[in-house]
Amino acid sequence: MHTANAHLAVLFISIASVFTFTIPQNCWVLVRDVVPRNKVGLTGGFVHLIANMAGLVAPSVTGWLVQYGGGYPAAFGVTAALAVDAAVGVLALLGPMERKRSAVQAGESIG
Repeated sequence: MHTANAHLAVLFISIASVFTFTIPQNCWVLVRDVVPRNKVGLTGGFVHLIANMAGLVAPSVTGWLVQYGGGYPAAFGVTAALAVDAAVGVLALLGPMERKRSAVQAGESIG
């Protein structure tokens, strides 16, 4: 989508940023729900390692795709394919998830 209106462009970028910055928070919810309590820190460090490596590689790959691989449509297409692949991978590896009941929900006494 193209627009000559600066206000509309800022609005679209702001909306995209909201969705972009909420995705990592969902990752932490999955880590806390799936990983045993004593391994959350270790797993969190590994998640950060992979995310930071992607942050180093992605700009170079995107620039290469824009210059030599067909422009921005190719770069966005690869990004979309990787996002779908990641979502399918999470669903395939984790399967259906059940919400854990807390002690309060189970009616147990605390303390």
